[in-house]
Amino acid sequence: MSGYGRVGPRGWRRHLRGCGYRITKPREAILELFSQSSGHLSAEDVYLRLARSHPGLSLATVYRNLDVLRELRFLERYHFGDGKARYELAPQSTGPSTHYHLVCTACGKVIDREIGTNDVLAQLEAELKNEYGFDIRSRSVEFMGLCPDCIRASRHEGS
Repeated sequence: MSGYGRVGPRGWRRHLRGCGYRITKPREAILELFSQSSGHLSAEDVYLRLARSHPGLSLATVYRNLDVLRELRFLERYHFGDGKARYELAPQSTGPSTHYHLVCTACGKVIDREIGTNDVLAQLEAELKNEYGFDIRSRSVEFMGLCPDCIRASRHEGS
């Protein structure tokens, strides 16, 4: 998946300045963290991963910067039913996300599923654009259920 993080610090700085924002150490550190991470991180995850290398960083600063970076479409925010907002890099274009999520309601594992050109969601999106002339800017699809590990574990408990 391509995201703003994939364009690196030069692209981040250009986009931030173009939107009238300063380039701060916390913003750069957060973007760098997301560019190197494949997971869906909460604000607490971000804080814990950066606090040691950025001693002046506070959780409030992380929350503020996550909001700014989401507003600027660097990040996308998701809610997977565990009470925490989680973030990941947004697609570089202004188009919809290139994947959806399979969320295990037992262990919390989140699996990304890439959307291919023959994917039913991509087809539905094309139909909606054609039928209604609707310019879809984002999409959020989560499938909630049990992952194979939790299914196996629940079968063993019932034996």
